[in-house]
This record gives sequence, structure tokens and C-alpha cells, in this order.
Amino acid sequence: MDNSLISVIVPVYNVEKYLDRCVESIVNQTYTNLEIILVDDGSPDNCPAMCDAWAEKDNRIKVIHKENGGAASARNCALDIMSGDYLCFIDGDDYVSDNMVEKLFDSIKTNKSDISICGNYEICFDGSLKENKLNQCNRRFDYVECLLEVRDSFSYVHDILCNKMYSSILWTNNRFNESLKKYEDSDLLPKVYEKAANISLVNLPLYYYRQNEYSTMYKCIDREDLVLLDICIERVNHFVNIELKKHYINEGLRMIRGLYIKGYNSGDSFLMRTIKKAYNSFFLSLIKNKCKVSLNNYLAYILFFISPKIYIKVLNSL
Repeated sequence: MDNSLISVIVPVYNVEKYLDRCVESIVNQTYTNLEIILVDDGSPDNCPAMCDAWAEKDNRIKVIHKENGGAASARNCALDIMSGDYLCFIDGDDYVSDNMVEKLFDSIKTNKSDISICGNYEICFDGSLKENKLNQCNRRFDYVECLLEVRDSFSYVHDILCNKMYSSILWTNNRFNESLKKYEDSDLLPKVYEKAANISLVNLPLYYYRQNEYSTMYKCIDREDLVLLDICIERVNHFVNIELKKHYINEGLRMIRGLYIKGYNSGDSFLMRTIKKAYNSFFLSLIKNKCKVSLNNYLAYILFFISPKIYIKVLNSL
């Protein structure tokens, strides 16, 4: 029986209300050979003391205390010291099913894959749960197949860091861009996936992702969010495979449109013009490269290209 060491990396900042639930869900995993790294990213609340208290209770837990540098910096610190054969990332305000590590690891070993991915639950602001399924049987994909075949039913396969297990070798020479305070996952993950020979899916929701009103992803957008446009462009330019290029043109359209909608009431005309200009460029690339999209998505892309205002009105009426 394979008893590989699995590292679990948890960046911790301002999550005092949720941290105990998070760490408890990790230490109670059915797979027990874990290295649990809690990175206190200069948290101003009681989290530093809570991390130390957990380390005293469980000798599998290591704690790093550092000055605040953001989630990318915190994860990089853990990556630099981790010793596991495989690793998972869990955010400090989230938690996981007690068999998540076991199920993801079983999938990696059974399918001889480098990454395994599970579904998740979103914990909504009102406390209700929204289930996100994979809608795929447990099976193995290569990188291109995974992106192209699973994209409609599992769009968050691309940019979400935490509902996955990775072979540690994929992170050799791969680190998060610490200058990014947002979208650091979106920036790095395609390059991690690219190194994977195979990716496998676990058709179970095992990760509980919390919609946290204090998260940077739920704050009103500002000009710092324009970095997402650069990330979308860099993705398209990075890949030689024409199908991947087409995929990331389509993904870029989706992400840029979402950014525009999020900032619709920002009142920053320069911000909105810049986002719309990038959207127009990606839309024209979609047509030029004859990218395959569903009819519904294509009509939505056209409507947004013609008038974002009308598109948002239609969207709000549904």
C-alpha cells in the first residue's frame, strides 16, 4: 500500500472565525500521512496564536510566521519548505470532507495521473450550499482533453487552485507571482497543468468553498484588476497548441466579460473602456480563429460585443 507523504498548504490571514473548522477538517482526514503547513501571513487577528496552538496538538503541523505579503507569497513560502510527494492547497476560511485527501490520492494512483480534481460546494453568504459537480465519470484525461472536453460542465477546472491534488514535481520551478494580489491562481495554473501527463477526475463534491465578503475576489473591482487582461493575453500567447490557443481565447472572453459585469457600477469610465476594448479584441480573435463555442454562448458574445448595457439588462431579467 502506498503511504506517500502528502503536504497540505494553508495560507492564513484574517480568518479567525473559520480557521479552527478548516484545520480540524484537515487533521481528521482518513488519510493520515500528512505534512500540514499553516502560513500565518502577518494576520492581525488571533490567527497566529491559533496556528501555534494547533501545532502543539498535532506534530504533523508546521507553522510559518511571516510579514504580510499576500496569498501568493504565503503559498510560495510553504512550497519552498514542503517535503511531500503530493500536495493540496486549502484556504484558511474553507474546509474539506474528511475523505478528500484519500479520494484524490486514490484517483491519482488508480489512474496514474499527476493531478486529481474533485467537485465542490460553495457556501453562500446565507449559509446555503451550492453543489458544483463534474458531470463526468471518474476517468483520466491528458491536459488538452481535460480543458476541451470538461470545460462546459466544469468551467472552474482552469482557475481554482484548491479542489485538487498535485504531484509535487509539477511545482518544480513553478511559483506564484508575488506582485499579484488577485488572480495569482489564474496566472500560474495553466503552466502547472501543462507539465501534467494526465489529469483525473473524482465525481464527488469534497471541497467546501466559502463565499467570504472580505475576500479580494468579492470586493468591487478597481484598476488593479486590469492585470487579468494581461493574464488572458499571456495565456493565448504562451501555448503553441492551436486548440489550446482557441480554448484560451474563449476563456479570455468569458473572464473579461465577467470582469466588466463585476465593475459595471464602478463609475470608472477609463476602467470600463479598457475592459471593453480587451473584450472586443478577444471577440474578433474568436471569429478569426474559428473557435468552437455553443450557439447560446456565441449569441451572448455577440450581444455583449454590440451592447454590454443591453446584455446586462437581459442577464438581470433572467
